[in-house]
Amino acid sequence: MTKSIVIAIDVWPDSYPKFIETMVNKINSLDNIEAVLFATYSKNGTAESRLNGWGYHPTIRQSLNKFSEELIPYTYKTTRYQSNYGKEGQITKEIVFDLLRIQKKYDFDSIIMMGGQWCRCVQHRSYGVRNINTVLPHKNIIVYPECMMYKG
Repeated sequence: MTKSIVIAIDVWPDSYPKFIETMVNKINSLDNIEAVLFATYSKNGTAESRLNGWGYHPTIRQSLNKFSEELIPYTYKTTRYQSNYGKEGQITKEIVFDLLRIQKKYDFDSIIMMGGQWCRCVQHRSYGVRNINTVLPHKNIIVYPECMMYKG
C-alpha cells in the first residue's frame, strides 16, 4: 500500500463551510494518509497578519483524524500572488530544502493536493504542484478537484 501526504493550500478562515466539509470528509476517508500539511498564505507573509486572522481555517485540524501541521511560513512571503505569474511560486533554496525535508520526514509515495484556487494556489504557490513536480519528480501527485474551492 502506498503512503500519501496531503498538502492543503490556502484553506482560509472564511472558506465555504461545504468546501471544508468535503475536504475533511475526503481526508478522513483515506486510510493511507501519513500527514496533512497546511500552507495558507497570509495577507503579506508576516506573522502579524497571521495573528490578525490571515492563517489557515481555525477548526479544520480538530475535524481531521490524521496528524496535521502547518508548513514553514517563512517561504510564504516570497511567493505572494502577483499579477506577473512568472514570479509567483519561484523555487528558492528554502523551498527545495523544505520539500526535501518533508520527503525525508514522512517517507511518502504520493502527494494529494487540495485547497483554494487551482491556478493561483494549488498549482503555483511555493508548495504547489509545479514546484513539487520539479523538486520531487518521482512522486505521484494526485489532485482532487472536488477538494478545491475554485477550479479556475
